[in-house]
Amino acid sequence: MGVNKKKMFGSGGEAISENLFIGGVSGSITDATDLATYFDFVVGDVASFNIDGSDIEARITDIDYSTLNSAFLSDASITSISETSGYLTVLADNAFESATNLASVSLVGVVTLGQDTFFLCTGLSGENINLPELTNIRSSSFRDLKSAPTETLTLPKVTDGSNSQFAFFNCNCNVSLPLLEDCIGDTFKTFRYELSIPAMTDLGGTTGDDGALVGIQPAAVIYCPIALETIDSGSPDGDLVAADSAGATIIYLDPANPPDEIDDLAADTVYATAIYMTWSVPSSVHDIDYYEIWVDGAYNSTHATNNGYAVGLTASTSYDITVKSFDTSTNEAGSNEVTQSTNTTPLLPLGDIISEYKFEDNVLDTVGSNDGTPTDITYGTRGVGKIGIFNGSTSNVACGNDASFQITIGSISCLIYTADAGSGFRAIVPKRDAYGMFALDGVLLFYDYGTSTARSTGINIEDSTLHHLVFTFQSGVSNGSKIYIDGILKLTSIMTVDNQIQSLVIGQVAGIQEFGGEIGEVRIWDDVLTQDEITPLATSELSGVDINP
Repeated sequence: MGVNKKKMFGSGGEAISENLFIGGVSGSITDATDLATYFDFVVGDVASFNIDGSDIEARITDIDYSTLNSAFLSDASITSISETSGYLTVLADNAFESATNLASVSLVGVVTLGQDTFFLCTGLSGENINLPELTNIRSSSFRDLKSAPTETLTLPKVTDGSNSQFAFFNCNCNVSLPLLEDCIGDTFKTFRYELSIPAMTDLGGTTGDDGALVGIQPAAVIYCPIALETIDSGSPDGDLVAADSAGATIIYLDPANPPDEIDDLAADTVYATAIYMTWSVPSSVHDIDYYEIWVDGAYNSTHATNNGYAVGLTASTSYDITVKSFDTSTNEAGSNEVTQSTNTTPLLPLGDIISEYKFEDNVLDTVGSNDGTPTDITYGTRGVGKIGIFNGSTSNVACGNDASFQITIGSISCLIYTADAGSGFRAIVPKRDAYGMFALDGVLLFYDYGTSTARSTGINIEDSTLHHLVFTFQSGVSNGSKIYIDGILKLTSIMTVDNQIQSLVIGQVAGIQEFGGEIGEVRIWDDVLTQDEITPLATSELSGVDINP
């Protein structure tokens, strides 16, 4: 239970604003005397005290104070602590160590931490720690927090890492330290997510490998000053060399050298719901990493190359369009503005869709008559509205073997998301003995039934990321069949239809090879989609835009 703030009153009836809130501890802290045993103030400094269910709230008079050593060590009852006046300035050694149910910390005046302050607070995640005035980190301060890989622990004023051994060991979230200049060995041991240290000048103590990043995981990304790229006689700091060897990604920040502005943004092709934009690659000290299209001042879509579609637009409507370029040093630059109106021309050949399954809490065919029959399908929210969830053992959608599916030229498009599709072959959208997409130990492929050959992309899609897939095929044509991932061509090969006896089934083939993960926006087309059609289709659906509302 969280702490509820209330108006409280002193002995003379005057209004008192409480400034210390501690959740879950009313069983052990029952009065001001108990409270004073956790901090270095005396009972007389407690102007008011109140119990609200399992929580306590109090007013501490205008004095700076600290926790005592081991104040809440191994306290399984505490769930939150908040101090709003800035009088609590120091957290002593082991203050909250192993307080496994502590889930929220907001202490606006804390400047100094002791060692092991939040060590083994396994219920506490990065975004639930608010320490805006903290200036130092100490040994094991944030070690073994709750696993929250999408959250960021931001400590905006920390500058001192001189006693930081193990401070972020197994921290289990992203960490942003915008002012930290130094640290020592083991500070970021086994770090595995994003680490932003843009002011770092002394990583580990020397320019060699001091073990500051020892055991860093391959998924880690480190953002650091470009000066560290040449600090060791023209070579990177030794800790970064070791991190790079371990597979981590190092991004050297160089804010003094952003890309030039784009000055030739132009509308190329106009549709009812999209506008194809082109521009030149801007001059840049660092390589351009990606671009973003913005429409009427709001983000619209991301593109790897110097062209792309503004999507999700309304027919016969005027828009102001700009582009932002981002380089590999995370710098950004803008562009000229283009004002362009959409028209009434369809973006895609929707008349060529045989069947469409949107998984909006059902598997009805929303363009044809081939309604699916679901087995053990549940529905979640991802991508374009809803998506089908497949359990990897019994889930499937049987779509039948209508003559419209008995094609030798066509395309399949869909969205997928999976962390573990299952071992061996796992069916995505197949029509056995004819055509279909599969994963083999997580690697995307299409199957050539005519020669019993798997045509593999070599790309593993078990990455917990939403992907847009397109498989285009022309039976028996050399280099006539292709797979696109997120709008990008990844495989060109050959396939041949063997026979058209079997039904089309989403997420399974012949009662086996069930897919584990999520599948949505499935379409079967009776034509080969082109790159110019696939690009806006992928961009739209990955951006959550329904291309056929």
